[in-house]
Amino acid sequence: MDLRKKALWGFGCVILITMAILACLSFFVIAGNYLTLESTYVRSDVNLIIKNIDSEITTLKTNSPDWGAWDDTYAFTQGREPDYVAKNLVNTTFRTLRANFIIITDRDGRILYGQAYDLVSETPVPLRPDILAELGNGRILALTLNGTTGVSGFLDLQEGPVILSSYPVLHSDYTGPANGMLIIGRNVDNTEIRRITENTPTDLSILPFDQAMARPSGSALFTGPGEEDILVLPLDEKTVEGKKIIPDVYGNNALLLTVRLPRDIYQQGKETIFYFILLQLGIVFSLGTFGIILLDRTVLARMSALSGDIAAITDKHDRSARVRADGDDELSRLAGSMNRLLDQVEKTQSDLAENEQKFREIFNNVNDGIELHEVRSNGLPGKYLEMNDVICRMLQYSREELLTRSPLDFNTGYYNRSAGDIGEEITTLGRSRFETEYRRKDGTVIPVEVNSHVVVLHGTRMVLTVVRDITERRIADRALKEVLKKLHTLSNITRHDILNQLTALRGYLGLSRPLVTDPDPGEYIRKAEVAALAIQDQISFSRDYQDIGIQQPRWQDVRTTILRVTKPLATDEVRVSVEFSDLEIYTDPLLEKVFYNLVDNSLRYGGDRMTTILITAREQERSLIILYEDDGNGISAEDKTQLFRKGFGKHTGLGLFLTREILGITGITITESGEPGRGARFEIAVPSGVWRRNGTPLA
Repeated sequence: MDLRKKALWGFGCVILITMAILACLSFFVIAGNYLTLESTYVRSDVNLIIKNIDSEITTLKTNSPDWGAWDDTYAFTQGREPDYVAKNLVNTTFRTLRANFIIITDRDGRILYGQAYDLVSETPVPLRPDILAELGNGRILALTLNGTTGVSGFLDLQEGPVILSSYPVLHSDYTGPANGMLIIGRNVDNTEIRRITENTPTDLSILPFDQAMARPSGSALFTGPGEEDILVLPLDEKTVEGKKIIPDVYGNNALLLTVRLPRDIYQQGKETIFYFILLQLGIVFSLGTFGIILLDRTVLARMSALSGDIAAITDKHDRSARVRADGDDELSRLAGSMNRLLDQVEKTQSDLAENEQKFREIFNNVNDGIELHEVRSNGLPGKYLEMNDVICRMLQYSREELLTRSPLDFNTGYYNRSAGDIGEEITTLGRSRFETEYRRKDGTVIPVEVNSHVVVLHGTRMVLTVVRDITERRIADRALKEVLKKLHTLSNITRHDILNQLTALRGYLGLSRPLVTDPDPGEYIRKAEVAALAIQDQISFSRDYQDIGIQQPRWQDVRTTILRVTKPLATDEVRVSVEFSDLEIYTDPLLEKVFYNLVDNSLRYGGDRMTTILITAREQERSLIILYEDDGNGISAEDKTQLFRKGFGKHTGLGLFLTREILGITGITITESGEPGRGARFEIAVPSGVWRRNGTPLA
């Protein structure tokens, strides 16, 4: 058989086999991936339903202590509060708590109050007999009274499942002994199920669990917690269901949660596989036919060898390999030219790889963000074309995510100049420098300085931009403005106060002059000493005040600062407790003075009743609230309005004024929110961007 026929038969067989292999691989690989994706989706949906149910249980668990640990409830169980039900357990209470029933018993399990409520018709109804029967066995009462937190969860009852939360009846300060039990519950009926599955395409059912209901392949229902205990079962071509066992309040497998979903992913996968296989077969068939025709027209063994050499070099990526150049004809000269071309390509690739490596090292290791993007006709930026790693970290997006977007997608709309002027500069001058703000992936806003230049690469006009994060520069600028303001205030206040005291001192000394012969000029001398002492206090305040903002604000560990400055003030009678760690704020170095003044004021004016100073912290939206609380005498309502005024107070009247000024350097505020007679309570609000944990900003 000649070469032509062999080539035709060989290529034909290769094409058919390749088409069959690609079709089989595509079907099994892609179909398996879609089944895995479907299973993941179902498990995710089941977990979402479980989280919704857990949220409902948590709501009841949160409300039950509010009613159980209450002096009025305690008095009711003792028969000392006859109006308790009329005052508290009204229809509004059931609607507010979204409770279908509320029950109060004494220590022996006798029901002192029990009422059910239909949340749909908003009318009271009798308690379900199966609930009363369950309470009659005493198991819930025993679990509730033997612990301190009550029990919460599901109960599988004859008339349908319920969720409930019980709590022992205690005093308002959570002391006992327990004088009974309070239960708040909700029916898991169709109305509740619709509410749990609202805005989801799921078909949810919660039925009593029977081990016989589990199929042999459903052993996952009995494994540990997590996604492994969710069984995913395709019912047919259109429906798949996920099952999960729900334990009751006793820890028994009581209910079986079943979620049914349409098999949209599976159906989409089948359709995708079908079109993908058709596309592959079409491409392979077309390419194969073209190759056979080309080979049929050439039929040259040396051309086949030449093609084989080129294919080998391409597949193996071997830069040193060359094609065979035997003979002295057009093909050999072509092979020689190819080898010379390969030599040049090898050198060029080596140079390009080296240059690209150098460029990448510089590009990704500069301090500022660098980006290339399209430029619109109005001069404003279009889609990203390239960026360095700094931009990705700055905006918290991956390179792949940014390449589908534009810098305008992250801009907050703020510019230090009008956007029209900036665009005109880029269009006419080919460059612009301005300040703006970017919103990062987590929602935080960072100020940046942008330096843009128009460049032409590969014949395409685009913009090269350098982006610099100027967050700390903004903070430093604000701090500088505060310093200038404070220096001006200091100059006026100090000069006025010291002149007043010097006037008084000179007056008293003048009055003392005629009395030199008086045997007891002590009263005038005493007043002169008081005036001199006041001058000394003013000078001391001036020294502290002038130090504010002199040094650059810096990150300071709050817990370490508090413990360091309160150690000299510590006493055996008062305990200082700091309930957080690894918390830093960006503020003036005089932060020590802030907490020294707060603790010193508590020790001076808290009174004999004070035993504890507690300092805690919590996140509020993107800010941080540091709470300083003591259990002393507190601050009167009259004093609150002028607490931070200079000169107000029983000592120098400068401590809290100085505290507010120090914090204000970086935009931190302080307010007093305690109740008179119940201790002082100061709230220090730290804005986003000037606080962090473990050296990493969280807001």
